[in-house]
Amino acid sequence: MEALTFTFSGDSSVNYDVYLVSFGGSSGWITNSAGSNKSMITNSVPRNAEQLFYGVEQNDPKQFSVTIGSNRPKSRAEVDRVLGWLLTMKPEHLIANQPDMEFYRYTGIFSNPQLVTLAGRPFGMRLTFTCLSPYAYTFPKKQVIDITHPVTYCFNNDSSDSDYLYPALLLQPSNVTQSFSIVNNSDNGREFRFDFASPFPNGNEIVTIDNRLQVIQSSMGFSRQRFTQFNNNWLRFVRGRNELQITGNGRLELQYKFARRIGS
Repeated sequence: MEALTFTFSGDSSVNYDVYLVSFGGSSGWITNSAGSNKSMITNSVPRNAEQLFYGVEQNDPKQFSVTIGSNRPKSRAEVDRVLGWLLTMKPEHLIANQPDMEFYRYTGIFSNPQLVTLAGRPFGMRLTFTCLSPYAYTFPKKQVIDITHPVTYCFNNDSSDSDYLYPALLLQPSNVTQSFSIVNNSDNGREFRFDFASPFPNGNEIVTIDNRLQVIQSSMGFSRQRFTQFNNNWLRFVRGRNELQITGNGRLELQYKFARRIGS
């Protein structure tokens, strides 16, 4: 039996004496989904053999089987404790502690638990893990830019997702900032822009922008209605090089993670 430790929901499998395992002594090739499956969006036209193509969608969540166990049988109380840890009510992060997986994690839930027994004694469990997306992801990354004059900044989006990358932003405008702009010259000059109004930034306020969920929040609360001062062009990155022109004064933090097609 081969065994690897793993982490789920911030807790290590070592604390439960269970590991990612492969029972049995046989060896051979195993085929698993690599993730990022795509399907075409098309429509048929009467008396036309070729369908009209509208685009692709990649919304099939990644799903795979996970077998865990140890080299000694588990009591029923231990089985209950392990399942109480794994069968969460919301998606959590799953990290396999092996050298080629140490930079990535999956996010999802375990389901469909089944016992693996020998002579009536449970040595392990087999579960299904369903991810929130077709991909695994890198751990969160961030880049901080202090802006005192117009800046040209290059961001390399090497995500495996062919769609746009929408970062989260933490913007702390200085007390002299009345507007803040990010123009992405690699995205046809698309401009992300704030034109601040009274009460103006005081240098302590932090504006949090979730470009993927399209949510803007101020650390000063509802007294700062920054959404109405935004031009509604959410910041997004094309794959590859993104050349940004940043104008304004303050501290900008980019937060993001890259999708990866690494299988399971």
